[in-house]
Amino acid sequence: MGRVSGARPDPRLPQSPDMAAASERSQEWDLPVRLFHWALATAVVVSIVAVEWLDDIGLHVRSGQVVLGLLVFRLVWWLAGPPGASLRSLLASMVSLPAYLRGRAVRYHGHNPLGAWSVAAMMTSLLVQVLTGLGADDEIFTTGPLVPYLSEAQVALANRIHETNKLVLFALIGLHVAAIAYYAIAKRRNLVGPMITGRMDPSADGPQPILPRPGWLAWLAAAVAAGIAWVVFRLG
Repeated sequence: MGRVSGARPDPRLPQSPDMAAASERSQEWDLPVRLFHWALATAVVVSIVAVEWLDDIGLHVRSGQVVLGLLVFRLVWWLAGPPGASLRSLLASMVSLPAYLRGRAVRYHGHNPLGAWSVAAMMTSLLVQVLTGLGADDEIFTTGPLVPYLSEAQVALANRIHETNKLVLFALIGLHVAAIAYYAIAKRRNLVGPMITGRMDPSADGPQPILPRPGWLAWLAAAVAAGIAWVVFRLG
């Protein structure tokens, strides 16, 4: 009697090279992207809580330094990472948004077109928030490391943008959480699970699997990011 189509192989049996490769290709998110995602979420929450509830500017600044390092890492990984993590794939997904909204089948690596635009907006807002924080001065407790290199008008502008963009960032975070809840309730799709395990959601018909990059490349990107963040915060 033949094997039933679609049955899963016994995990106790040794896998052939082709089966092992297929298992690797079932990944939607590589480990560096997943670690980045949860580290960034943690750092952003800590930064918000520190300044809005704890009134701890020191913790706010330190968590902001972590956010800067993580953003630099993500920019590097956009260039060096696998297709699901690459800038090229993100832009390709963003460009396909009109077809996606018309209900046409769209193949993509990583985020779907709506998710890609959400990621671009979130990353832009976070980058603006960190950069303006570097040049902000509350004239009481904290002076950003770039303040000595800026004019008074530029520092005042950085302060205004930092305060205004904070509201934009809050809105984007709210939309992000709402989208996750919508997919879970209305579409019965778990978006959180793949960002933990890296495995593709079998119910998703759009994302393409990836082949991870070598681990040393991620360590190199992390070292570059940490070095840049350290240098920037030492400028002051």
